[in-house]
Amino acid sequence: MTAWLNHIDSTFPGKLHYWKMGNEPWGGCPPPISITQYIERYNNYKVAIPPQLSGKLFRIADGGSGNGTPSIWLDSLMRFEVGSIEGATYHYYTGLNGSGPSFNFTEAQYNERMQLAWAMENKMVTCETIMNKYDPENTVGLMVDEWGAWYTEIPNMGFTYQQNTCRDAVIASMHLNIFNNHCRRVKMAMVAQPVNVIQALLLTKNPPTTDMIKTPTFYVFKMYKVHQNAKMIPATLATGNTGGVPYITASASVDSKGMLHISMCNTHISDEQLVSVKLQEAPGYDSCTGTIINGPKYDSYNDYGGVEPVNIKPLAEEHLSSFDGSSLVASLPAHSVVTFTLTPAGTTGVNRKNLQNRKNRGHGVWSVKPVPGGKVHLQTPASEAVPVILTLVGIDGKTIITSDVMTVIPGASGSTWQPAGKNHYSPGVYILRITTGKETTAFRVVLSN
Repeated sequence: MTAWLNHIDSTFPGKLHYWKMGNEPWGGCPPPISITQYIERYNNYKVAIPPQLSGKLFRIADGGSGNGTPSIWLDSLMRFEVGSIEGATYHYYTGLNGSGPSFNFTEAQYNERMQLAWAMENKMVTCETIMNKYDPENTVGLMVDEWGAWYTEIPNMGFTYQQNTCRDAVIASMHLNIFNNHCRRVKMAMVAQPVNVIQALLLTKNPPTTDMIKTPTFYVFKMYKVHQNAKMIPATLATGNTGGVPYITASASVDSKGMLHISMCNTHISDEQLVSVKLQEAPGYDSCTGTIINGPKYDSYNDYGGVEPVNIKPLAEEHLSSFDGSSLVASLPAHSVVTFTLTPAGTTGVNRKNLQNRKNRGHGVWSVKPVPGGKVHLQTPASEAVPVILTLVGIDGKTIITSDVMTVIPGASGSTWQPAGKNHYSPGVYILRITTGKETTAFRVVLSN
């Protein structure tokens, strides 16, 4: 083991970061061993890490499976190895060892897979409960390194080669929403086989040709890239269910530019879902756009040599019913995956639909400009002086300072505000909320010294 690690490190210096000890020793890759035997072997091999890699490798042990391994496996691993590992894997397949067709399936088979997929939520809760018991400081990550829908393989196309439909786009979205929402403990999550095997992102022909299919799952991963390296935003979701499977699953995050991304999937096989989103303690947003992954039918799939019926497309305007900067109402077509992108106020200007709504409410459009010295100049659209309360908010949504009631003078002269006091802030990008007696609007401002 030491020689092998030295070889990798010398061939690819500085490139080795993650090191997993074994794979499915509990019996997924037979012959099985007990958790006691596995811990003994792990302890033998963990001392093989050469000095130059000591403290640099993310050591990952096998944490068991949700497809039958008792939770005592993860419990024992955590009890004996906290301090000797940085990660514990977890495997769970939506249907194990292939059962049922990957396309041309029935409505009952669709709903059965949704139930099996949604089971991942409770499995994540179980894993978290066990890991929190031995590792309340969250030093060990849960590495969900095998998951996905496993169907009957297509003959003559290789082991576990299967098609990929709108059903799998929903399953992929559901899983990624679960992982996003459990990101405090889940540090890594991926489908194990990206090409030609179990929930694949890409399919190729056998024998090989230049043809390649980008599957619905591929497009879900592409859509969800916006959540990588972003900050998860907690969400409370109220929704109906079919057989215990929620009609809607969702996750949200804010990226480094302050863009809010809300991803949802409608798990229902035939019914559109109307959703209402309300943002709390959030800066205002100028615009909202959406993208969607869907197909003509719940078993639509992409095939060789043809137009892709399942792809990422802009969400049609009729599906976004309303948006006012802090809430939106939209309809999600059946068996679809949708991501909404909300742009912070002042970043690209108020979108025309939202601007018209504001004018119709008699609010008009404020002018907000930064002034050297950390000041903000305000001009009101009203014809008379307007009492306001100003709130300076970080792009993470935290309030920096709130003003007393001040009056903004009408006309070109306007009024200037300089945030001050004990709430010190650094130069950078902020959101300025302007609250009148009627409503609150927000703008993006860049403050300097």
